[in-house]
Amino acid sequence: MDTAFITEFALKFGLPSTLFIVCVLFLLREYKEEKKISREREQQIHKESKEREERLMQHVDKMQETQEKIASTLEKMEYRIARLENNFGTK
Repeated sequence: MDTAFITEFALKFGLPSTLFIVCVLFLLREYKEEKKISREREQQIHKESKEREERLMQHVDKMQETQEKIASTLEKMEYRIARLENNFGTK
């Protein structure tokens, strides 16, 4: 419901201006409440999104660390295999 509708209604039925003002104030209060709820919902969504992003980045960091450990282990194994091949002359 908007003020144009209330104005038309008030004029059509000859409602007292006090009632009209009360209706407008009620609508204004409802609008502000909806706006506040919407803003809070937006902030909550933003907060949750930021938390998800942080968790994802932690996961990515952990995966990179694991990948580096695997690469390091592979390098060590390749080095050991090369040494064993040289020791046993299988190359």
